[in-house]
Amino acid sequence: MENKSTKCMYLGLDVGKFLCAFLILFYHYFSEHGSLPGLLGEALSLYAVAVALFMTISGFLIYNKLEKIDSREERWRVVKKQIIRIYRIYLLWSIPYLLFSILRWDWSSISISFILWQIQGWIFKSTFYTIWFMPMLAIGTLLTFWLTENFPNVVVTILAVLCYIIGSLSLTYQFIGYQIPGFAHFVEFSNLWLGGARGWLFYAFPLMLVGKYMVSYKDKVKALSMACVSGICILIMLLEALLIRKISGEHTGIDLTVMMIPTVFCILGFLISIHLANGKRGKWMRSMSTLIFMSQRLFLTVLPECFPVAFSLVFMNKYIGVVTIIVMNVLFSQFIILISKKNLFFQKLY
Repeated sequence: MENKSTKCMYLGLDVGKFLCAFLILFYHYFSEHGSLPGLLGEALSLYAVAVALFMTISGFLIYNKLEKIDSREERWRVVKKQIIRIYRIYLLWSIPYLLFSILRWDWSSISISFILWQIQGWIFKSTFYTIWFMPMLAIGTLLTFWLTENFPNVVVTILAVLCYIIGSLSLTYQFIGYQIPGFAHFVEFSNLWLGGARGWLFYAFPLMLVGKYMVSYKDKVKALSMACVSGICILIMLLEALLIRKISGEHTGIDLTVMMIPTVFCILGFLISIHLANGKRGKWMRSMSTLIFMSQRLFLTVLPECFPVAFSLVFMNKYIGVVTIIVMNVLFSQFIILISKKNLFFQKLY
């Protein structure tokens, strides 16, 4: 994904993405197979920061490449290559997930209308519910590039703020948004055709723009100050989440909190300010983060559905279960990396 200079300078991004992949895996596991007690369970809600950070890092990396490219045709070539790569990974991983979904249909009561709505969801949202990130990232990359190439920064920034506010009112602050006449109908439309609150328009575009703006500050950030400010931002975001829960009376998720933007900006600044020796570990973490993210649903849903008796034993104890799932996920991802050295086709998976 990154050129050689980017790989050497920003190994901290590989470490960050690697840890984020595991945090997302932890959250998905414990949200489905037994929650963690007390504050540990609350801390897992920070997985939302990991997802947003993935988007922001992607924005930084693509615009860091474009920074010294003046030719519009060459800039578009770089962006197009990235979009094709994202979609290739997404479509290849969609094959097993789509087969799994289709085989689970109740074919005795299948209708044409049902199939058409399924296809509509696959096209405009995602082929499977936990890999939605990839098509939203691809379309968000295209939208962000087109806007930044054709409009002044101030116009693009205003659009991004408006999009983020709409997304926030659709999800995190929905108890406010739903008070607006007709807004619930708009949310329904957005979920059907725009990817929803965490889609390419209201989520990917604003967060990728945050990554773009970090390119201008990449040589000014300091590790210690960014670490401290990141910690403060996370604490304020958690206070914001608690306030939302108290006012609304329910847990709406922190995905589009007001503090998410400064939080991921500061964490990104901290990661790019870390100076680590480059080597094979960076490339390995980069590959593993993608593979763990894309393959985790095989071990959380597909295999447990196919082999319920075996996995019921695994899930009898949630702590043994999470260790087992992590080990299986990591070994499977490592296996793909190993066989891709002999068969280049498997490199298309990550």
